[in-house]
Amino acid sequence: MKVKTVVVATAVVALALLLTGCPWPDGSPEPESQVGRLRINLPSQDEARTITEGLAMDVGTWEITLSGPGGAVASESLDGAATTTTFANLVVGEWSINVDALNASTPPLTIARDTATATIQAGQVATVSMTVLPLAGEGSLTLTLSWPDGVVASPGIAATITPQGEVTGTEIGTLFSIDTTTDPDVDIATYSGNFASGYHTLSIAITDGNATVWPASVESVWIADQQNTQGTWVITIDEMDPVAEGSLEVDVDADLQNPYTITFDATPATIDPAVGTTITATLDPDVAPDSYEWYLNGVLQDTYTGNTITLGGAGGVALADGTAYRLSLLVTHAPILSSESFAFRAQAAAP
Repeated sequence: MKVKTVVVATAVVALALLLTGCPWPDGSPEPESQVGRLRINLPSQDEARTITEGLAMDVGTWEITLSGPGGAVASESLDGAATTTTFANLVVGEWSINVDALNASTPPLTIARDTATATIQAGQVATVSMTVLPLAGEGSLTLTLSWPDGVVASPGIAATITPQGEVTGTEIGTLFSIDTTTDPDVDIATYSGNFASGYHTLSIAITDGNATVWPASVESVWIADQQNTQGTWVITIDEMDPVAEGSLEVDVDADLQNPYTITFDATPATIDPAVGTTITATLDPDVAPDSYEWYLNGVLQDTYTGNTITLGGAGGVALADGTAYRLSLLVTHAPILSSESFAFRAQAAAP
């Protein structure tokens, strides 16, 4: 089973700071009556969650800027591994604080930001609490699918991407570029477009004329400001339903890391429609999500709202013997989407 993430990208960087006032902690002489200090505590790198592998969402540098009374300013640039810094000799009054988290790309990009205010008192140390979140903005999405040449007579892509929280998505299947001639061994479909940063749901399938030959897969997508999210599927012969005689196997190879890692207790290659089987999903971390959504060939199975689904057999989702299927699970937790899927074929047991 390959973990799929289409970006599959939030990156939330948390700064844990508590607003208090206290005497100088280091035993230094009492300061002048009109100055104070501001301490900013920074989290360790393991507190910053990388939502999508391939997106540069780890902090490489902290840029801290202060603006105070009478136009006073102070700033400091810290390595991403820094855990604390203190500004001394700040004039008494209200100060504005801006913290930017920059990644380690060249040139570096600001990936998260937050602002706050603190009141500096004479002879006191103020410590500030703020939450630094990914920037709102726009990023790009690149999708690539490949399959053996000559298997699909009239290849097409059916794909819809829907922002988290919205009901209606954008159909992007017609925007794919399909190349069936450059490489004699494979056909390749590619797409690139821009979307608002945040979570999205992607439904994608391969068609041959009016027939679906690669069952729809439902994936979660994370888009980061000014960055590119990539999803790649390498499809080999086995598990598709081509229009002509024969069969294809679907091997999805997409590295799209999600906040949840979804593991199925079984991923059978074949399921007897008469006997059936129950699939159970386990989440890591073990935190209850807001919802489970099971899709079979892109169709929501709305009677199954927990972490199990029964395919075939008495009372399970009906399966047609000899048909290729793809089972997808979409898990929602607050604004975070996670997904996993696998392909199988309905096949009656031999007499």
